[in-house]
Amino acid sequence: MAELADISALRFIDLSVFYGFSYLILAVAVFLQPRSGRMVPFASELWLLGIFGSFHGIKEWLDVWMLLHKEGGAALRLLNASILVFSYLALFEFGRRLAVIRVASDKNQRPMRPSWLGPWVYLPLLAGVLGLTWIADDVVRGVSAGGQLLFGFSGSLISGVSLSVRRGRVCGWPVFPEIKSYLCVAAGTLIAYAVVAGLLIEGDEAFPDWLPTASSFAAVTGVPVHVLRGVCAFMLALALVFMTRSLNIAAQKHVESALAETAELNAGLAQRVRESTASLEAANRKLQKEIEERKLIEQGLRESEADLQRAQSVAHVGSWHLDVPNSALRWSAETYRIFGISEAAPLAIEDFWRLVHPEDRSVVESSWQAALRGESYDIEHRIAISGQVKWVREKAELEFDASGRAIGGTGIVQDITARKRAEEELKHAKELIQLVVDSIPVSISLIDCEQRYVLVNRSYEEWFQKSRGEIIGKPMWELLESEIYEQVRSHARAALSGDTVRFELLAKNSKGAQRWLDIQYLPRTDENGRVSGIFVLWFDITHRKHTEQRLRRILDRLRLSENRQRELAKLAQQEQRRMGALLSAMSIGILFEDRAGLVEYINPAFLRMWAIDEEFLLVGRTTRDVLEHSTHRFARPDHASKYVLRVLDTHEISERFELDLYDGRVLTQISYPVTDDAGRMIGRLWIYEDITYERQTAQQLLYLAERDPLTGLFNRHRFQDQLERLIATSVRTGGKFCLIYFDLDEFKYINDTFGHKAGDTVLVRIAGEISTLVRHEETFARLGGDEFAILSTVTPNSDLEALPGRIANAISAIPFRFRSTNMRVTGSVGVAVFPDHGENAEDLIAHADTAMYQAKGQGKNTWAIYDPTRDGSEAMMQRLSWNRRIAEALQRDLFELHYQGVYSVADGTLSHLEVLVRMRNPVDPACLIMPGQFISIAEKSGQITEIDRWVLKRGIEILARHPSIPPLAVNISGRTFDDPSLPHFIRSQLKQYGVDPVRLIIELTETAAVSDIQDAQRFIEAIHQAGCRVCLDDFGSGFSTFGYLKYLGVEVLKIDGLFIRDLPNNRDNQVFVKAMVDVARGLKKTTVAEYVEDAATLDMIRGLGVTLAQGYYLDRPVAEHPALEAAVSSEAGH
Repeated sequence: MAELADISALRFIDLSVFYGFSYLILAVAVFLQPRSGRMVPFASELWLLGIFGSFHGIKEWLDVWMLLHKEGGAALRLLNASILVFSYLALFEFGRRLAVIRVASDKNQRPMRPSWLGPWVYLPLLAGVLGLTWIADDVVRGVSAGGQLLFGFSGSLISGVSLSVRRGRVCGWPVFPEIKSYLCVAAGTLIAYAVVAGLLIEGDEAFPDWLPTASSFAAVTGVPVHVLRGVCAFMLALALVFMTRSLNIAAQKHVESALAETAELNAGLAQRVRESTASLEAANRKLQKEIEERKLIEQGLRESEADLQRAQSVAHVGSWHLDVPNSALRWSAETYRIFGISEAAPLAIEDFWRLVHPEDRSVVESSWQAALRGESYDIEHRIAISGQVKWVREKAELEFDASGRAIGGTGIVQDITARKRAEEELKHAKELIQLVVDSIPVSISLIDCEQRYVLVNRSYEEWFQKSRGEIIGKPMWELLESEIYEQVRSHARAALSGDTVRFELLAKNSKGAQRWLDIQYLPRTDENGRVSGIFVLWFDITHRKHTEQRLRRILDRLRLSENRQRELAKLAQQEQRRMGALLSAMSIGILFEDRAGLVEYINPAFLRMWAIDEEFLLVGRTTRDVLEHSTHRFARPDHASKYVLRVLDTHEISERFELDLYDGRVLTQISYPVTDDAGRMIGRLWIYEDITYERQTAQQLLYLAERDPLTGLFNRHRFQDQLERLIATSVRTGGKFCLIYFDLDEFKYINDTFGHKAGDTVLVRIAGEISTLVRHEETFARLGGDEFAILSTVTPNSDLEALPGRIANAISAIPFRFRSTNMRVTGSVGVAVFPDHGENAEDLIAHADTAMYQAKGQGKNTWAIYDPTRDGSEAMMQRLSWNRRIAEALQRDLFELHYQGVYSVADGTLSHLEVLVRMRNPVDPACLIMPGQFISIAEKSGQITEIDRWVLKRGIEILARHPSIPPLAVNISGRTFDDPSLPHFIRSQLKQYGVDPVRLIIELTETAAVSDIQDAQRFIEAIHQAGCRVCLDDFGSGFSTFGYLKYLGVEVLKIDGLFIRDLPNNRDNQVFVKAMVDVARGLKKTTVAEYVEDAATLDMIRGLGVTLAQGYYLDRPVAEHPALEAAVSSEAGH
């Protein structure tokens, strides 16, 4: 049952057996009553009460049988509910007949019964039962609830009221005085049963929350309703038994008394006749005496009325009487005082309604109308008196005529304003106490003797993640985990025995987090000193526990540290010896002086650096005397003497100072202050380092930053600076200069036929020969590949044709021999004059380039000055033809990708693949065109951006199609690098195909990156945001990149192939590559060496520390690379 959900099964069986047994006793007691109406007026109707007790007892024992046999079928439950409803029907019929008897007793005649006492009253009640059954989620619960509320509650209430003794009468009929008390007990028991009958045994989800249930009653009082109902049945049975006994005794006495009285009457009749005359005479005297006594009684009544008024004033209770037909209202003095009206004022019922508070008027009116219909009138409401609000309680009983109309009423009114204020203050105090309890940062609860929660604060709600309503009333074993309850159960029992208990517990909250709790159980005692519950306090001590654990670990570490210190004390001397050996082995010179400027320590490197005899003892001497014993001399003695072993009296680190020695060596000097634990300076440490080799390397790097590493000529970067500077000078002075632009005819043939080494030989030889023709003030530079440029000033007396002609002749005059083949190389020279052929660097270079192609159009091996009218020459048309072929190849998808592997130098594993583009001839698709034939033209025409996007898109498709292949590296031209939308294009393609960005490497040429460092930074950052890595290609072609490396966030540096070709035989290139690798390693970047064409070169770069390698020695670019074939085979296998 719902209200007994927390009671054990055995206890529930005991309660049900008691409950059923009580009602069977009631049935037995009823059926043993006499049926004669001479003793009690309702004796003939008692059989209905016996039926009620019998069926009710059967119903409860059926509950016990169902529980013992665990039977809960729908048929049994419906039978059980039907028996319950039938028992309440018998009780209701008993009450209805008692009410009929009471009405019939009026005026000793049987008037017409009121309509509500007729049998038709069952119709609305049965309709109510059907309505509750209809709205209930469970039909059985609906039937039980309807019978209980509509027949059980009303039947017991009507029966109890009808059996109440008024003026010595029951149901309007006189009864023996001996049984009045038992009738009162019976009436009270039935009324009490009406109260508990109104509590539903089983609630339903569909019923309103305000509908009382046995579970809510048990939760508040802690008493099961079954107990109260059983007690009521048992008390009613006892009352009937004792009433029967009293009736029998009284009847016997009355019989004996009647017999005795009859004898006495017969004997005394004559005497009474004789005495009649004397009695009449005495009657006159007695009448006079009664008149005097009546006066005394009236005087006593007046005094009693005064006492009543005084008592009403003290209790703040007034009385009133209402004459309903005349609407006349009579108040006592205290009632006048409560309502604040003068006693002289005549009153009507309307005067009362005006005093009722407007907000309560409808409620009072509704209660009064109900009272007029025969219901009880007991209500609390407010009255408004001269702006003041009072609370009053009214209770009244109305008198009705034979037709059931109210004819009058008497009631009391009590001023309960003080009580209401006290209740409000009590409510506020309770809320304040709850607020204080909730605000305490400790979990607080109150548990009763049955280990049920009575009070909890907000901390409890947060711990269990339940509302206060879900916690209160539940036992500890339901709310706590079973293993936790097992740990605290013994402590709770000890606290209920009167002991104060404190313990610690590790528990999980509702979120699963483990917390340490410090728990205290404090007994709560009542006024008699008995334990009535437990106050429970939880303190979260998790932080303290963790702190204790940390302290224990610290103590353990301190013990270990103490042992270690003992060991370290033994090792201290050994460590000092090691430190001395380390300092002696260092190549850096170290000198330590104390605060007085005296030498405390000098390492051997310092002595060797300054050529001081190691046998000479310098410790204890002043630092100024140290260098007096050195055999070295300064290149600038007057300058060095100001700084060597001298520093201002400061606690700061000294500036780094370089010392140039007479023998060409360079030393650096820096000093650091040494302080004790208190920050006081105790000396200074001087450090000297020989940086001669580093200075020479830096000078070489600075030289190479402006020079082409192959020919020694100025590189493109320096040429661009010189050109801009010369333009600015010419604009300022109005002078002229010419740009001579030339390349080698068919140079590609030499590279493809005889190899890059042969091509390099040609370039170096031609650079040397042309250098003899260039004056000192002129600028000669190699721009890249086989392209060269010369800047030469033009004066009015200059012969503009002389130098270009000599250049063409000098190139063609140089003999070469490769692989037993004699050959000569020719060159085409183009000339553009500033400002005639261009006023800025871009136009001037473009027109010089055009003039060179104009020279090629004249048959090569010649020179030409830029002629604007010949810009549409055959060479230009040929380039336009290439543009059309590139456009057609893009349209027809005639480009294809080849792949060359990049391998780990350490173990030869494949790191990634570089993607190289090839083009099929649109005229002859079987013919494969190498990138050297169309890339430069595509860059000049702008088609390179479309090619780069095609390569990127196709490469990402390959990565998506083959998830197991290694990453791909894609080259981006300088022209595409300038496109700000390229990073977005890469991100969108990666997202579209679902490729991990880490598998794509973007290669950017050094020249493009350094030409605009800010654009390069933005581009590289955008590529990193897309998730890809960046490789700097042709690294070292312009050594100015060294200075920009810290601004360029690239991950991979690909060393320019010019440094790798013939590396084993070129000492200078070895130095350059070593320097690049050291710089890359210091910046945590990966290095790649390209053009690795033999085993010797591979071994060399491995020794220099290069990370990755690429070249013909490892593999050649092919469309079907083995890595792709392996991936396809692996995917096919899966």
